Amino acid sequence: MLHKRVLIQQALFIALAAAGCSDISSPPPTSHSALAQFAATASADSQGTYVSTPMGWRLASEGHVIPKGHILSLWAGHMQERDAAGNLVQDLGPYSQMPGDGPFIPANPLLGGSGIPQLLGTGWIAYTLWDRPAGHAITADTARWVVPPKPTSINGQQIYLFNGIQDSASWLLQPVLQFGRSRAGGTDSTWSAACWNVSLHTYATTGAVTVIPGDTVIGITDSSDGRYGGGYAYFCSVNSSSWQYGPSELWLFNGNYQPWPEYWQAVEVLEAEGTMTSCSDYPPTDSTAFWSIGIHAHGLVLNWLSWSPYNAVTDCGQHVNPVFTQNPGGEVDVFYLTPPPPPPPPPGPPTVTISGPSTVRRNATCTWSAGVTGGVPPYAYSWTPGGAQTSDVTMSWSSSGTLSVWVTDSLNHGSGAQMSITVSPSAPICIQQ
Repeated sequence: MLHKRVLIQQALFIALAAAGCSDISSPPPTSHSALAQFAATASADSQGTYVSTPMGWRLASEGHVIPKGHILSLWAGHMQERDAAGNLVQDLGPYSQMPGDGPFIPANPLLGGSGIPQLLGTGWIAYTLWDRPAGHAITADTARWVVPPKPTSINGQQIYLFNGIQDSASWLLQPVLQFGRSRAGGTDSTWSAACWNVSLHTYATTGAVTVIPGDTVIGITDSSDGRYGGGYAYFCSVNSSSWQYGPSELWLFNGNYQPWPEYWQAVEVLEAEGTMTSCSDYPPTDSTAFWSIGIHAHGLVLNWLSWSPYNAVTDCGQHVNPVFTQNPGGEVDVFYLTPPPPPPPPPGPPTVTISGPSTVRRNATCTWSAGVTGGVPPYAYSWTPGGAQTSDVTMSWSSSGTLSVWVTDSLNHGSGAQMSITVSPSAPICIQQ
């Protein structure tokens, strides 16, 4: 499969080289104050110009659905859509880098103005980060997870679950499972999946395809560890066990003039957006596990991953737990709710004692009682000798012997006790009530 992707990428490189990538002569300047601009204009959502994405609320006009078979390329500060032959289909506009050297995610989804819902907590709710060592770009990131049940309450919320990779300041490439509507599509009451490549402004997606609760989703980002034209070429794939027509794919080709940046941080994320008004807006299950995680980095052998967990919003008990850190085969669990306490241990068998005289006079009538603790009532009794089936037994003895009782609880757990009875003329007289 990787060899096939390398051949495809080589073919795309040749096609783009032939095309010359000369469709823009003087692109507009790129903004470097993107966070401030986003915060200042976020209230425009009330006018319908903003839509939900797995990187927060974004201008709908900056998002683009890329059809299958088309690719993304960079040139002169713009992201472009091209067909498989390298011909320009459309210029998708400029992208902006964050100032400084830190990733713009997860800070960006937490920003917003008066028109952006900020009720129960939005943005990256619980997530883990893994940074590759300096000089070693991430070349592949794979994870699987199961589509959870639909939330009990449906209030126009968006829930995103994804693994992804991002660079230092511009791009996040992510195979995404979403509940609700987004720029990729979907409905208010269904789960769907799509690949996304997002920058601070321009972003692209393959379009949402419906998945079914219980499906296994496979999210892959891959560069085939290949460098073409001075940079990496990347590939995003998301697939579901219920799909009959193969994965949804998004290709990022480095092009002739401006390579894609090297992605260096891997993430596993629970994100929520929209009108999250109650804990029942989350799936009615404790958690979702990202499992079979495998990450590769250029020139490295990675046997273990040092995940850094972050719990940004915890009002319903949301949190993240890196369960297994081996690589490949790791697991990260994201929790929507505080798990219920473990059930109490099952009750053991009853404990039985006998109370009554151990020394009696010959043929004197005396009473003995069974004391029971533990088990699950009601109890059934069986005395020997005599066969009485009550908690007390009244009888007389002509000679010494052994008195025993067997008690069975409602779970059919049983236990017994016994007492040695001695017949003696000097024994106290039994007083019967």
